[in-house]
Amino acid sequence: MKPDPLAPLRTKFRERTIDDAQRLRDAAAAGDRGRPDAERIVHGLAGSAGMFGFEDLGDAAGALDRRFAERNPPSREEILALAARIERALGRHS
Repeated sequence: MKPDPLAPLRTKFRERTIDDAQRLRDAAAAGDRGRPDAERIVHGLAGSAGMFGFEDLGDAAGALDRRFAERNPPSREEILALAARIERALGRHS
């Protein structure tokens, strides 16, 4: 069997995204001050999750990304729900 050339990228994606779940929690706790961080994380996840086989996660992030783009940012609860969804999808629970 041929080695998967994308395996290192998948590993890096998983590690970064698990860290991003905690960053989303921190951003949600910071309220308006955390909004730029949450927006950046959500946007990146919306663009990359599907490439690594996490289409549902990418769709969820995409919905929040659109809210940021429409100047109707998601609520703290919605940000926390995405963080929990990341942890479930990647097999780590808080």
